[in-house]
Parts: sequence; structure tokens; C-alpha cells
Amino acid sequence: MNFRQRDKRSCFWGDIIHAQRVQLQHPEVTAIFDIDQNAAASTRLQLLPRLVREHVLIAGPHMPFPALGTLRKEGSGYSWVPVVFNDQWEARAFNAK
Repeated sequence: MNFRQRDKRSCFWGDIIHAQRVQLQHPEVTAIFDIDQNAAASTRLQLLPRLVREHVLIAGPHMPFPALGTLRKEGSGYSWVPVVFNDQWEARAFNAK
């Protein structure tokens, strides 16, 4: 993903999702950590389709490494599409003058 593109949007979603495997497929499912469970479910039901529609890059603390990715609509739920992680340094970064 090219982070230099000006038309890209990003979202750090904090505790929007607690349990990826459950809540992406069933956004209406709440967790004990959701203080206001009705508001939490409502937020997910409104936010997830918008993030898909707008192709937003998401940073989520309860997501698998590297915790950056996007969502894809999958059936009645969503799936997580992580960014491709590469820990290889470009040689030119060390040769910059």
C-alpha cells in the first residue's frame, strides 16, 4: 500500500473490534468490555460498511500482526485483509547522501 497517496484515508479504531473472528462475521455481537453494548453493536453495524465502501486503511489493536489492513465484505459479514508486511530494508535507504 502506498501511504503517500493523498486520497487514502485511515482509521485507528481502538476497541471497535475485540474478537476478530466473531465480530467481523457478526458485528452485532458484543463483548463484556463494551460498556454500552447497544451503542457498541450499533457503531460496528454503521462503521464497518462505511470502512469497506471508502476503502479505509485500519489500524486495530486487537487485530493480528501487523494490525494494519482493510475490510472486505464477505457474505453477511466482513473479512480482514492485512497489509503485506516486509521487514527487508531497501539498500538505497542506507546509501542516501
